[in-house]
Amino acid sequence: MEFKPSARLFSALAPLLIALSLVAPSFGQVKIPSGTNIPVTLDEDITVKSDNFGKTYRAKVTRPVVVNGKVAIEKDSEARVKLIQDKQNKDKATMRLDSVRIDGHEYPTSSDVARPGTDEDKGKNHTGTGAAVGAGVGLLTGSGLIKGAALGAGGGLIWNMTDGGGDRKVKSGAKLDFKLTEAIVKR
Repeated sequence: MEFKPSARLFSALAPLLIALSLVAPSFGQVKIPSGTNIPVTLDEDITVKSDNFGKTYRAKVTRPVVVNGKVAIEKDSEARVKLIQDKQNKDKATMRLDSVRIDGHEYPTSSDVARPGTDEDKGKNHTGTGAAVGAGVGLLTGSGLIKGAALGAGGGLIWNMTDGGGDRKVKSGAKLDFKLTEAIVKR
């Protein structure tokens, strides 16, 4: 007896096949949503000058990034930050998170501009308000690794191109936070 699929069989299976085709591509994927903060520590000095716009610099994720109760990005994962021209002040610079390495794969990122980082670790992904205010006070007094930075209109960090005695540097070890503006889907 030969099996001949009928039109009824196809019409009965069609909804199941369509549902599986929609779910299958997302199976095994983890989404790190837009709005997630990724804290990093710079691994190298960054000279703030227009010749360096678009260049990327090494950094490490400062603490685990947790999404839905699970670690999505491990502490010490490699990251890259990009020096860019500030949109509101063309004679100033800021930074964005350019990419992050997760489970051996580099993922491009889209982020807001750098904000003062914190040393806080409460077991979740956050930016500590008190620590950010403290970092802001340090910025205004000119102390710390991000000496010479100012808080821009949206609370992001901006740097003048020079400090009066030459090129301005953001020191290795500076802690910065970046908020994702687009989700990362890791496979």
